[in-house]
Amino acid sequence: MSQLNNANHKIAWSEFKTRKHDAAPAPGTVVPGAYTLPMIGTGPFGVEPVVGAKPPKYKVKDTIVVGVALDAASWVQDFVFTLPQARQDELLNHEQGHFSLGALLARDFYYDLLKLRQKEYANQLQANADYDGLKNARNKAFPAIIKRYDDDTRHGTVASQQTRWDGFVKSAATKPRVPSETAQDGTTLQIRLVDLLRQSGITI
Repeated sequence: MSQLNNANHKIAWSEFKTRKHDAAPAPGTVVPGAYTLPMIGTGPFGVEPVVGAKPPKYKVKDTIVVGVALDAASWVQDFVFTLPQARQDELLNHEQGHFSLGALLARDFYYDLLKLRQKEYANQLQANADYDGLKNARNKAFPAIIKRYDDDTRHGTVASQQTRWDGFVKSAATKPRVPSETAQDGTTLQIRLVDLLRQSGITI
């Protein structure tokens, strides 16, 4: 049975296994206090014969599993834990934004893969080509989105921009697609992250 895992995960500092020991930034300067890399994993993707189809046809198996987790490359600086608790919380919220943006892309990728189950293919290679196209589009969008997120918020130090991006994350998680779409598992689909950002004037 296909499934989407961990898409709504809330990260904690305890999950950052790598600690860095650089000096705290001088007043008036901005130095990243942490680095968050969400890792998107995809489980078995394959096809099975369509019963009775002549000539033979194939459909994507119901074995698609997409999950997101905090990659081991993620890190936090020691100086973060010398900051006032309110600032630590602000920084963690910024890092949560990194994770959530990756998780939203994982969610959209998952439901796009599920839509492939509605198609019929002449062979596995055709299905693989569709899979690769969706994966490549996701992988191209992610670094562009993250760069714009960090540029706009200056790594979480511009409160107004952080609030703006927090709003993007919330809207992408809750705003239904127009026109309405329902996945094969009955889920009402929310707007794709890249579509929401484009509608907000952010070109990816």
